[in-house]
Amino acid sequence: MTDRDVPMITVGERYVLVEELAGDENHEVWRGHDDLASRQVVVKLYDGPDADDPKWRERFHHRAQQLAALSDPGIASVLEHDADESPVWIAVASVPGDRLDTVLDTGPLPAEQALRVIGQTALALKAAHDVGLVHGAVSTRHLIRRPDGSVALIGFDLTATTTAADDIADLRALVHELLPAVEPDTETSRFLGWLDGGRQPAPEDPGDIGRTALALAVSLRGGAPAPVVPAPAPPSDGETARDPRRPWYDEAERRRVRNGLIALATIVVVAGAALLWLIDRGGGPNEVTVPGVLGLTLNEAETQLTEKFLVVHENLLDPQGKVTAESPAAGTRVKVGTTVTLTIAASAGG
Repeated sequence: MTDRDVPMITVGERYVLVEELAGDENHEVWRGHDDLASRQVVVKLYDGPDADDPKWRERFHHRAQQLAALSDPGIASVLEHDADESPVWIAVASVPGDRLDTVLDTGPLPAEQALRVIGQTALALKAAHDVGLVHGAVSTRHLIRRPDGSVALIGFDLTATTTAADDIADLRALVHELLPAVEPDTETSRFLGWLDGGRQPAPEDPGDIGRTALALAVSLRGGAPAPVVPAPAPPSDGETARDPRRPWYDEAERRRVRNGLIALATIVVVAGAALLWLIDRGGGPNEVTVPGVLGLTLNEAETQLTEKFLVVHENLLDPQGKVTAESPAAGTRVKVGTTVTLTIAASAGG
């Protein structure tokens, strides 16, 4: 690759390279334009020494196919890729919003917002891990915060040699970066202790981490009081005194958390409480079927989706409209806690 500053360089006969965003000796990242669909895209070009290796290209192609097969609102969509050309390239839909690291330059996020970012990131990571795909570089640099506050995970390293355990380690580092100063003896501090394995093995399932973070965010937004940890009873003769600080996942404390959430009177809070119930008790279904909500109002659709322990994200084109599209589609089997994106627009006849 030589002078890529020349305008109108095109890959795949449709993606025009507009501005180079990043790169090193092995790859370049470009802001581009899809001339066929008239939309903004991000194009990655790989032209390092490894790109000439047929096995490397085969591995890249396989991982790109895995990423393209994902349909998750927390992951930027793959539009097209080609491991046969030189350079090897992949085009990804551009996510509107700001990179999280630049957002944090203005100051830390409130705890409730930080927990939502953590929860959405962890569930996106879970979707990738479920198909055998690792990210390889989870960080604030690879998270886009949309105008509505939701986030999308970008920057999958399709050439990485890292493992799912490395992703979890990066996720823990992200949590501590987003929650740098936490008051002791709060639900958030107990969440951090649980995440770090303070009193039991640290969780390794990003789905558990994500659903717990989202449920905790719901409790903070709704103003649910943090459960009070009672003082331990005096030890009887011959009984060793126990640590007065009981772990946050203690059964009695879990009931208080769950009941406090259920007491809140909004659908979103009820949904969060239900998710926390599933995590704390280890019961309930792991998967649910997305109900059909086309033609319903937003409130009607939210009721049906939250009853299935699904998270709702709306693309509100017309506040008075009805659901004209849902993703994942009705009838799809998804994990509990999956985000369903609803498009609310005026009906064709209205």
